[in-house]
Amino acid sequence: MTIQTLIENQLQLNAIALRQMTNTQKLIVALTQDRRTGAGVKEDLARIFDTLVDFQHRNPEVFKTLCEESPGDVTLADALDAIASACDALEA
Repeated sequence: MTIQTLIENQLQLNAIALRQMTNTQKLIVALTQDRRTGAGVKEDLARIFDTLVDFQHRNPEVFKTLCEESPGDVTLADALDAIASACDALEA
């Protein structure tokens, strides 16, 4: 077996292992790779969430328009929901 074959086999095994990981396990791996704690990331997300909510309160019509007429597939409301979900995942 060549080194190239061994590397390819290992990459395939890694891919299989990643597919079998739960979301919690993936989050733990990501936190480790970024050298962060769940609490630290949650604090960052909370600041982003608060900033978006503050924007919504200061600019209700702009926020509403951006949510209804977003040029992309994701709206600001989607971002708020995603951040809230991420915070929930970090609590688990």
